[in-house]
Amino acid sequence: MTVKLQTRADRIQQFIGRKERRLSKLSLVRLISFSSIFVSIILLYLSQLSYIYSVPIVSLFIIIFGFIIQIYNRNESSLIQFKDCYKFLKREILRSSNNAKELFRSFPIAEDQRFSHSFSEDLNLFDKDGIFPLIDTTCTEKGEELFLENLLRKKTESSSEINSRQTFTKLFTNQKYFSYKFLRIGSENWEFFLGKKWSTSAWKTKDIPFFEKRKILKKIFPILSPISFIIILGSWIFSLPFGGSFLILNLILYLTYRSDSIKVFKSFESARDRSKQTEKLLHRTNSVLKLWNKKEIINTFKSFHSSYSELWHSPVPHLFANILYLHDLWKIRKLEKWNTKSYHSRIEWFQKLEVVDSQMPFIHLMFTNQGWSFPLIDDSFQSMEAEELSHPLLQSHNSVANPMQSLAKGEVLLITGSNMAGKTTFMRTVGINVIFALCGGPILGKNFKLPSMMITCSLRNQDSLTEGISLFYAEAKRLGDIFKTLEKNNQPILILLDEILKGTNTKERYLASEAILKNLQGKNTFTMCTTHDLELAKIPNLQLKHFTETITNNEMSFDFKIRDGVVSTTNALFILKREGVIL
Repeated sequence: MTVKLQTRADRIQQFIGRKERRLSKLSLVRLISFSSIFVSIILLYLSQLSYIYSVPIVSLFIIIFGFIIQIYNRNESSLIQFKDCYKFLKREILRSSNNAKELFRSFPIAEDQRFSHSFSEDLNLFDKDGIFPLIDTTCTEKGEELFLENLLRKKTESSSEINSRQTFTKLFTNQKYFSYKFLRIGSENWEFFLGKKWSTSAWKTKDIPFFEKRKILKKIFPILSPISFIIILGSWIFSLPFGGSFLILNLILYLTYRSDSIKVFKSFESARDRSKQTEKLLHRTNSVLKLWNKKEIINTFKSFHSSYSELWHSPVPHLFANILYLHDLWKIRKLEKWNTKSYHSRIEWFQKLEVVDSQMPFIHLMFTNQGWSFPLIDDSFQSMEAEELSHPLLQSHNSVANPMQSLAKGEVLLITGSNMAGKTTFMRTVGINVIFALCGGPILGKNFKLPSMMITCSLRNQDSLTEGISLFYAEAKRLGDIFKTLEKNNQPILILLDEILKGTNTKERYLASEAILKNLQGKNTFTMCTTHDLELAKIPNLQLKHFTETITNNEMSFDFKIRDGVVSTTNALFILKREGVIL
C-alpha cells in the first residue's frame, strides 16, 4: 500500500510542477493582456479614432483579458486541489508505514483527563507515537468528539449496541475506496498539522433571530425598498425630488441593523467556506446509505448560495447596496426562509455525516489493512479468546502474532517472563484490540470472541513530586479505583495489571499481590497480570503463560512467543553485566 501511495504522490507532484509552470506563463499573459487594455486606450485616444471603431477594439481587449482570467482561475483552483491531494497522500503514506509520531498534531483531551482515565495512558492512546495520531482520520469537530467518546468508552454499551455500530462500519468498508475518497474531500482546504477540525454547527442553526426585534421593519421594508430605489434612481436620472431624503432614510435604517446583519452573515461564514466540500461529503455518504433525495440536497445547497451575501466583506459596495435597496434585509429574509424550510433535513443529514466521520478511523483501518477482521461480540459469552493477535503500532515492524487462549470470566492469567521478552506488550495488544472491538471496528487478529465489557488498567503509574505522591501510592490509588469500579458495575471488566506494587519491598509486594489476585478470582472480570515474582504462580487455579529469551554466544534474542507455564530463565544479571554495571 505504501509503494502504491508513494507512486501516486510522485505523479501528482510532477503534475503540480507542470501546473505551476503553466500558471507562471499564464500570469505573464494576464499581465500583458491587462496592460494592452490601457495601451490600446492611449493609442486610440492619440490617434483620435472614432468611437464607433475604438469602443469595439477596447471591448475586444477587455473580453480577451476576462477570458484569460477565467483560464487562470480554473488552473489555480485545480492546482490547489492537487496540492491538497498531495498533502492527503503524504499523510496516508505516514499512516500506512505506522509513522504515528509524524502524524501527531496535539493532545485532543486535557492532561488531567488523560492521566486519570482508566486506560488511555496505560495503552498509549495519546502518545506522540500512539494509537490516536495513527488512526484519527476525523475531519469535523463533532466527528472527533464522537470518536473520542467511543474510543475512551465513555458509555456502557451492550453487545447489540456494539454490533449495530460494527454493522454500520462494515457497510462502508464494503464500498471500494470509499474511505480514501471521503478523507480526500474532507481534508481539502484544511491544514491538518494545525490540529484544527472544521465545524458543522452553522448548518444546524435552528433560528435566525434578526427580525425578532424588527417585526415592523420586516413588514414594511419589502414595500419601502422598491419605492426608495425607484425614487433614488429617478432622482439621479430625471432629477426627481425626494431622492436625497430616501438615501438618508435608508442610511439611517442601515446603521440600525448593520452590526446585527453582519453577525448573521458571519455565523454562516464557516458553512459558506466549506459548502462545496460539505455537499460532496453528503453525496458520498448518501451513495452508501441511500437515505435521502439527491435532488433535495442539491437544491438546498443551491438555495443557500443564493441566500448568503458575500457583499459584507466589501464595506463600500455593501454600504451603497443597503442605502439603495436595503440589500441585507432581502438577503436575511431569504436566508431565514431557507433555514426554516431545510432545517429538519439538514439536522438529519449532518447528524449522520458526523457519525460516519466519527467511525471513519475504523472504516479506514479495515480498508487499508486487508489482514484485519471483525470480532464476534455476544454478551452470552463467558470467556474471551483470539488467534494471531498483534499490536496495531507494530504491524509494519514484523511483529509477532500471539494467540489468546480462552480466558474465562473470573479467571486470572498470570504472565511471567524475562525483561523485554514481550509480557507488557502482549497485554497492551489485547487491550487495544478489545477497545477496537468495542468501538465497532476491526481488530488485528483472527477469530476474536468476547462479550461487551469495560476496561481498566494499572500499567504506567507515575509518582508526582509536585503532588507529593510516591510510585507506590499512585499504584495503590489506581488499584483502589479498579476495585471501586468492580463494585459499582454489573458489566464484565477486563483488568490489565503490570508488575503489581513494584514501588514497595519484596515481602509486602508478594503478600499484597497474592491477596489482590485471589480477590479477583471468581469475580466478574477477565484479569491479566505480569510479574517477576515467580512465587505468585503457586496460587491455585491461575492460567499460567510466559515469554522467554535465548542467549547464544553472549548474545540475547527474543522470539516474543507466548508459551504455557512459568518462565524458567532470567536475564537481568546478563543485561547488567553486558552494560558494564556489574562484573
